[in-house]
Amino acid sequence: MADKKGFDVENLGDELIERVEPAKEFVQKNSKTILYVLGGMVALIGIWSGYKYYLGSKNDEAKNEIFKLQLMFEKDSFQTVLNGRTGAEGKTPIKSAQEIIDEFGGTKQANLALYYAGVSSLKTGKFDDAIEFLKKFDSDDDIIAAEALGMIGDAYTEKGSEFYNDAIKY
Repeated sequence: MADKKGFDVENLGDELIERVEPAKEFVQKNSKTILYVLGGMVALIGIWSGYKYYLGSKNDEAKNEIFKLQLMFEKDSFQTVLNGRTGAEGKTPIKSAQEIIDEFGGTKQANLALYYAGVSSLKTGKFDDAIEFLKKFDSDDDIIAAEALGMIGDAYTEKGSEFYNDAIKY
């Protein structure tokens, strides 16, 4: 007897077998391909997880370096931000923003170093460098992102009237 949905309860087992049989045949026929695809997916997940772990550890290491750079940036020591400082005369050595960008590329701290380098370049009259650094900088914070774009416009303005159209874009 069939129920309201049209299922024959007495022959339900046979019906399921009929519906599963094509899928079973497909899996048997393509088992190697399915295994390769699944293996590839597992490998990609493993590689992605390893990369995220690697970036996390690099970011933690970079935090120690960026902290010193932040202090110099807050003191308007823009030359130190751009050039770094050796440990001469008993002073704490500080990596330059470019060294942090190169050594810790892809981390949040390297991205922050791009911002510091861009602002410092703008403040010291190195307008092409400022534009280059600030164009590479990326922020989820809308205010800081807008500020960086505005500084790119400022750098173009400082370069002269032939760059005003570029400045207006930013």
